[in-house]
Amino acid sequence: MVRLGLALALLAGPAGAGCFGPPFPKTVHFEDGRTVHNLSHTAQDLTYSSTLPDGSPTVITMRNGLFLIAATSHGVTYSYSWVTPLPALADLAPGFRGTFKADMTVEHASRSFFQSDLEVLGDGEVRIDECDYDVLVVRRKDKLDGKAIADVTVWLSIPLGFSLRTDAEVDGTTRSFFVVSME
Repeated sequence: MVRLGLALALLAGPAGAGCFGPPFPKTVHFEDGRTVHNLSHTAQDLTYSSTLPDGSPTVITMRNGLFLIAATSHGVTYSYSWVTPLPALADLAPGFRGTFKADMTVEHASRSFFQSDLEVLGDGEVRIDECDYDVLVVRRKDKLDGKAIADVTVWLSIPLGFSLRTDAEVDGTTRSFFVVSME
């Protein structure tokens, strides 16, 4: 019953005029100056383009705001074929845990084994442009060929299927990224 109430609240979307969710906004701006452009959005997948800090373009497809499907940057494409069934957004609730495995292929030539251990830590709220967005706080620990490569916490908007804030620890350095406006 609590889960149904949470799902209905999340589907209601953010409060306030000019707030998004769903559909996904056309453009999302981050505090570091990076801009994400929505290329396509379905119930599960979001494909967007952005420019990396070095000026290189990148195109990324994410499933449910948590799982990479494909990423192209610096002229190289990384594809993820998930061998473990991925959870639906509706299945995510505080306390949810799971391990998800994928075959990661680089340019159809090199293959690695990728794993994400997920834990939904709780729910919360993120305010952007005077709009309050309900989020799930999700911790994801990623491994490549058995070696830990990232410890990521995301504030995931279920209606948008997109992280409004991300704290990522990679190689002992933690960086935070957060959305400041959407249009």
